[in-house]
Amino acid sequence: QRLGERVGSYPRYRIPYLRSLAVLAAWDGHSEQAIGHLREAAQIAVDLGLPGERWQVQAALGRLYEAGGDPAQARTAFGEAARIIQGLAEGIKDETLRARFLAGPPIDRSCSKPNVSPTRSPKTRRSRAGLEASGPAG
Repeated sequence: QRLGERVGSYPRYRIPYLRSLAVLAAWDGHSEQAIGHLREAAQIAVDLGLPGERWQVQAALGRLYEAGGDPAQARTAFGEAARIIQGLAEGIKDETLRARFLAGPPIDRSCSKPNVSPTRSPKTRRSRAGLEASGPAG
């Protein structure tokens, strides 16, 4: 809560704050609250023109919907993340850099869902609601 007070009226800093609240809400089993936090974060990313933040929020939404047993919403969210990633990749003119960007672990994890893109399987630890948790498993 103190972090939220410090973030104040800076919309750019609300995005990671809202993503953190979503992870906590999902961990506590409050999926709808987590979805609300992520949707707010996605809207701020749209308003500020931050596709690099937006695709990550969309991927988190996809994982949350998937964990909640809503495959249609999950596909929509993952598809939107993939569309944003492709748009970012198109802006990278150097072929080698573009390939490295698309093969990077965060991109790979987000696009390794059915009907998104053919990549290797993710090897990340998940929270109870499907959002990625940082730190060692255990």
